[in-house]
Amino acid sequence: MRQLLLILTCLLIGTAAWADKKEKVNADSLTIDSLRHTNDSLRQAIDSLQRELNDLSQFKAEFIKNRLLGQSPDLEQPFSKVSTEEIDAYIAKLSQYKGNQEIDDYLARVENYKKYQELYQQYSLLLQMPFVRDDIGRVFNDITKNIQGKVGSELNEAQYEQFDQLAARLSRYYPGAKDFQTIIKAIDAKLKNYKANPEDRATIEYCKPLVKTVLEQYDSNINDRITKVGYLHERYDIYKAALDENPLKLNAAAQKAVEEINNLKLD
Repeated sequence: MRQLLLILTCLLIGTAAWADKKEKVNADSLTIDSLRHTNDSLRQAIDSLQRELNDLSQFKAEFIKNRLLGQSPDLEQPFSKVSTEEIDAYIAKLSQYKGNQEIDDYLARVENYKKYQELYQQYSLLLQMPFVRDDIGRVFNDITKNIQGKVGSELNEAQYEQFDQLAARLSRYYPGAKDFQTIIKAIDAKLKNYKANPEDRATIEYCKPLVKTVLEQYDSNINDRITKVGYLHERYDIYKAALDENPLKLNAAAQKAVEEINNLKLD
Protein backbone atom coordinates (compact mmCIF):
# COMPACT_ATOMS: atom_id res chain seq x y z
CA MET A 1 0.00 0.00 0.00
CA ARG A 2 2.79 2.32 0.97
CA GLN A 3 4.54 1.43 -2.26
CA LEU A 4 1.42 2.20 -4.25
CA LEU A 5 1.10 5.59 -2.58
CA LEU A 6 4.72 6.29 -3.40
CA ILE A 7 4.15 5.45 -7.02
CA LEU A 8 1.04 7.65 -7.17
CA THR A 9 2.93 10.51 -5.53
CA CYS A 10 5.71 10.28 -8.09
CA LEU A 11 3.18 10.21 -10.87
CA LEU A 12 1.45 13.33 -9.49
CA ILE A 13 4.76 15.14 -9.11
CA GLY A 14 5.78 14.18 -12.64
CA THR A 15 2.44 15.26 -14.04
CA ALA A 16 2.64 18.57 -12.23
CA ALA A 17 6.17 19.16 -13.50
CA TRP A 18 5.15 18.25 -17.01
CA ALA A 19 2.16 20.62 -16.78
CA ASP A 20 4.39 23.44 -15.50
CA LYS A 21 6.85 22.81 -18.32
CA LYS A 22 4.07 22.77 -20.90
CA GLU A 23 2.60 25.98 -19.48
CA LYS A 24 6.04 27.61 -19.67
CA VAL A 25 6.49 26.48 -23.27
CA ASN A 26 3.10 27.87 -24.16
CA ALA A 27 3.94 31.16 -22.44
CA ASP A 28 7.26 31.39 -24.31
CA SER A 29 5.49 30.63 -27.55
CA LEU A 30 2.98 33.41 -26.89
CA THR A 31 5.85 35.84 -26.15
CA ILE A 32 7.65 35.00 -29.41
CA ASP A 33 4.43 35.39 -31.40
CA SER A 34 3.79 38.71 -29.73
CA LEU A 35 7.30 39.92 -30.54
CA ARG A 36 6.96 38.78 -34.13
CA HIS A 37 3.68 40.58 -34.45
CA THR A 38 5.16 43.74 -32.94
CA ASN A 39 8.17 43.50 -35.26
CA ASP A 40 5.92 43.12 -38.31
CA SER A 41 3.89 46.14 -37.20
CA LEU A 42 7.04 48.22 -36.74
CA ARG A 43 8.36 47.14 -40.12
CA GLN A 44 5.10 48.15 -41.78
CA ALA A 45 5.20 51.50 -39.99
CA ILE A 46 8.80 52.07 -41.10
CA ASP A 47 7.94 51.18 -44.71
CA SER A 48 5.00 53.55 -44.59
CA LEU A 49 7.15 56.36 -43.21
CA GLN A 50 9.84 55.70 -45.84
CA ARG A 51 7.25 55.96 -48.60
CA GLU A 52 6.02 59.23 -47.13
CA LEU A 53 9.60 60.53 -46.92
CA ASN A 54 10.20 59.53 -50.53
CA ASP A 55 7.03 61.31 -51.58
CA LEU A 56 8.05 64.41 -49.61
CA SER A 57 11.53 64.31 -51.13
CA GLN A 58 10.10 64.11 -54.64
CA PHE A 59 7.66 66.91 -53.83
CA LYS A 60 10.50 69.06 -52.46
CA ALA A 61 12.65 68.44 -55.53
CA GLU A 62 9.73 69.24 -57.84
CA PHE A 63 8.88 72.35 -55.82
CA ILE A 64 12.49 73.60 -55.94
CA LYS A 65 12.75 72.87 -59.65
CA ASN A 66 9.52 74.67 -60.52
CA ARG A 67 10.38 77.61 -58.29
CA LEU A 68 13.86 77.95 -59.80
CA LEU A 69 12.63 77.69 -63.37
CA GLY A 70 9.98 80.26 -62.56
CA GLN A 71 12.69 82.71 -61.47
CA SER A 72 14.51 82.53 -64.80
CA PRO A 73 15.41 85.73 -66.63
CA ASP A 74 13.72 86.03 -70.02
CA LEU A 75 16.17 84.21 -72.28
CA GLU A 76 14.27 85.37 -75.35
CA GLN A 77 15.24 88.98 -74.68
CA PRO A 78 18.05 90.73 -76.58
CA PHE A 79 21.32 90.66 -74.66
CA SER A 80 21.26 94.33 -73.71
CA LYS A 81 17.91 93.88 -71.94
CA VAL A 82 19.18 91.46 -69.27
CA SER A 83 22.02 92.33 -66.89
CA THR A 84 25.05 90.07 -66.63
CA GLU A 85 24.67 90.17 -62.83
CA GLU A 86 21.17 88.71 -63.10
CA ILE A 87 22.40 85.92 -65.37
CA ASP A 88 25.37 85.10 -63.12
CA ALA A 89 23.17 85.01 -60.00
CA TYR A 90 20.69 82.69 -61.70
CA ILE A 91 23.44 80.33 -62.89
CA ALA A 92 24.72 80.13 -59.30
CA LYS A 93 21.24 79.10 -58.10
CA LEU A 94 20.77 76.44 -60.77
CA SER A 95 24.25 75.01 -60.22
CA GLN A 96 23.30 73.92 -56.69
CA TYR A 97 20.84 71.41 -58.15
CA LYS A 98 22.90 69.85 -60.90
CA GLY A 99 21.94 66.25 -61.54
CA ASN A 100 18.28 66.94 -62.20
CA GLN A 101 17.93 66.46 -65.95
CA GLU A 102 15.49 69.32 -66.43
CA ILE A 103 17.68 71.66 -64.35
CA ASP A 104 20.78 70.56 -66.28
CA ASP A 105 19.09 71.19 -69.61
CA TYR A 106 17.92 74.63 -68.57
CA LEU A 107 21.31 75.48 -67.10
CA ALA A 108 22.83 74.74 -70.52
CA ARG A 109 20.38 77.23 -72.07
CA VAL A 110 21.29 79.94 -69.57
CA GLU A 111 25.02 79.38 -70.05
CA ASN A 112 24.52 79.59 -73.83
CA TYR A 113 22.73 82.91 -73.35
CA LYS A 114 25.60 84.14 -71.19
CA LYS A 115 28.16 83.11 -73.81
CA TYR A 116 26.55 85.24 -76.51
CA GLN A 117 25.81 88.08 -74.10
CA GLU A 118 29.50 88.30 -73.19
CA LEU A 119 30.48 88.04 -76.85
CA TYR A 120 28.12 90.90 -77.75
CA GLN A 121 29.55 93.05 -74.97
CA GLN A 122 33.12 92.22 -75.97
CA TYR A 123 32.48 93.08 -79.61
CA SER A 124 30.67 96.29 -78.66
CA LEU A 125 33.79 97.56 -76.92
CA LEU A 126 35.40 98.05 -80.33
CA LEU A 127 33.06 100.99 -80.89
CA GLN A 128 34.38 102.66 -77.73
CA MET A 129 38.06 102.26 -78.64
CA PRO A 130 40.38 103.82 -81.22
CA PHE A 131 39.96 102.30 -84.67
CA VAL A 132 41.75 98.96 -85.20
CA ARG A 133 41.16 97.68 -88.71
CA ASP A 134 42.07 94.02 -88.11
CA ASP A 135 39.89 93.64 -85.00
CA ILE A 136 36.90 95.32 -86.61
CA GLY A 137 37.26 93.19 -89.76
CA ARG A 138 37.52 89.98 -87.74
CA VAL A 139 34.44 90.76 -85.64
CA PHE A 140 32.42 91.90 -88.65
CA ASN A 141 33.17 88.61 -90.42
CA ASP A 142 32.35 86.55 -87.35
CA ILE A 143 28.95 88.21 -87.01
CA THR A 144 27.97 88.04 -90.67
CA LYS A 145 29.43 84.60 -91.44
CA ASN A 146 29.32 82.57 -88.23
CA ILE A 147 26.89 84.03 -85.71
CA GLN A 148 24.20 84.53 -88.34
CA GLY A 149 24.15 80.75 -88.82
CA LYS A 150 23.18 80.24 -85.15
CA VAL A 151 19.75 81.81 -85.59
CA GLY A 152 17.08 79.24 -84.77
CA SER A 153 19.41 76.99 -82.78
CA GLU A 154 21.36 79.13 -80.31
CA LEU A 155 19.92 82.59 -81.03
CA ASN A 156 16.52 83.99 -81.87
CA GLU A 157 15.90 86.69 -84.46
CA ALA A 158 15.84 89.57 -81.96
CA GLN A 159 19.15 88.48 -80.46
CA TYR A 160 20.85 88.20 -83.82
CA GLU A 161 19.38 91.58 -84.76
CA GLN A 162 21.53 93.12 -82.03
CA PHE A 163 24.62 91.52 -83.50
CA ASP A 164 23.57 92.63 -86.97
CA GLN A 165 23.12 96.23 -85.84
CA LEU A 166 26.51 96.04 -84.15
CA ALA A 167 28.08 94.86 -87.42
CA ALA A 168 26.44 97.78 -89.22
CA ARG A 169 27.91 100.27 -86.75
CA LEU A 170 31.33 98.63 -87.01
CA SER A 171 31.17 99.00 -90.79
CA ARG A 172 30.63 102.76 -90.32
CA TYR A 173 33.63 103.29 -88.11
CA TYR A 174 36.19 103.75 -90.88
CA PRO A 175 34.14 106.09 -93.11
CA GLY A 176 32.90 107.96 -90.03
CA ALA A 177 36.45 108.53 -88.83
CA LYS A 178 37.45 109.71 -92.32
CA ASP A 179 34.47 112.11 -92.33
CA PHE A 180 35.47 113.45 -88.93
CA GLN A 181 39.03 114.14 -90.09
CA THR A 182 37.68 115.82 -93.22
CA ILE A 183 35.33 118.03 -91.16
CA ILE A 184 38.19 119.12 -88.90
CA LYS A 185 40.32 120.06 -91.92
CA ALA A 186 37.42 121.86 -93.61
CA ILE A 187 36.65 123.95 -90.52
CA ASP A 188 40.30 124.76 -89.95
CA ALA A 189 40.57 125.91 -93.57
CA LYS A 190 37.42 128.01 -93.23
CA LEU A 191 38.70 129.75 -90.08
CA LYS A 192 42.42 130.07 -90.77
CA ASN A 193 42.16 133.74 -91.79
CA TYR A 194 40.36 134.67 -88.57
CA LYS A 195 42.39 132.90 -85.89
CA ALA A 196 44.59 135.95 -85.29
CA ASN A 197 41.76 137.38 -83.15
CA PRO A 198 40.59 134.37 -81.08
CA GLU A 199 39.19 136.56 -78.28
CA ASP A 200 37.44 139.15 -80.40
CA ARG A 201 33.71 138.73 -79.86
CA ALA A 202 32.67 140.15 -83.20
CA THR A 203 35.05 137.87 -85.06
CA ILE A 204 33.85 134.89 -83.04
CA GLU A 205 30.21 135.61 -83.86
CA TYR A 206 31.09 136.11 -87.54
CA CYS A 207 32.83 132.72 -87.71
CA LYS A 208 30.05 130.69 -86.08
CA PRO A 209 27.87 130.66 -89.25
CA LEU A 210 30.94 129.62 -91.24
CA VAL A 211 31.32 126.58 -89.00
CA LYS A 212 27.60 125.86 -89.28
CA THR A 213 27.87 125.84 -93.07
CA VAL A 214 30.57 123.19 -93.00
CA LEU A 215 28.68 121.02 -90.49
CA GLU A 216 25.48 121.26 -92.55
CA GLN A 217 27.41 120.06 -95.57
CA TYR A 218 28.31 116.88 -93.71
CA ASP A 219 25.08 116.57 -91.73
CA SER A 220 23.99 113.22 -93.18
CA ASN A 221 27.44 111.69 -92.68
CA ILE A 222 27.54 112.97 -89.11
CA ASN A 223 24.17 111.39 -88.33
CA ASP A 224 24.67 108.15 -90.26
CA ARG A 225 28.31 107.46 -89.39
CA ILE A 226 29.95 109.57 -86.70
CA THR A 227 27.12 109.40 -84.18
CA LYS A 228 26.77 105.62 -84.69
CA VAL A 229 30.23 104.96 -83.25
CA GLY A 230 30.68 105.67 -79.55
CA TYR A 231 34.34 106.71 -79.79
CA LEU A 232 33.62 109.17 -82.59
CA HIS A 233 30.35 110.41 -81.14
CA GLU A 234 31.84 111.26 -77.77
CA ARG A 235 34.65 113.29 -79.32
CA TYR A 236 32.34 114.96 -81.84
CA ASP A 237 30.09 116.22 -79.04
CA ILE A 238 33.11 117.71 -77.24
CA TYR A 239 34.37 119.28 -80.46
CA LYS A 240 30.95 120.66 -81.45
CA ALA A 241 30.36 122.18 -78.02
CA ALA A 242 33.72 123.96 -78.20
CA LEU A 243 32.96 125.26 -81.70
CA ASP A 244 29.64 126.64 -80.49
CA GLU A 245 31.42 128.46 -77.69
CA ASN A 246 34.44 129.79 -79.59
CA PRO A 247 35.43 128.26 -82.95
CA LEU A 248 38.65 130.29 -82.97
CA LYS A 249 40.03 128.93 -79.71
CA LEU A 250 39.14 125.35 -78.77
CA ASN A 251 39.28 124.42 -75.12
CA ALA A 252 41.70 121.75 -73.87
CA ALA A 253 39.16 118.91 -74.06
CA ALA A 254 38.29 119.76 -77.67
CA GLN A 255 41.93 120.07 -78.65
CA LYS A 256 42.56 116.62 -77.16
CA ALA A 257 39.54 115.18 -79.04
CA VAL A 258 40.76 116.63 -82.34
CA GLU A 259 44.23 115.25 -81.75
CA GLU A 260 42.87 111.77 -81.01
CA ILE A 261 40.76 111.75 -84.17
CA ASN A 262 43.60 112.97 -86.36
CA ASN A 263 45.89 110.31 -84.90
CA LEU A 264 43.62 107.39 -85.80
CA LYS A 265 45.42 104.89 -88.03
CA LEU A 266 43.01 104.65 -90.94
CA ASP A 267 45.31 104.04 -93.92
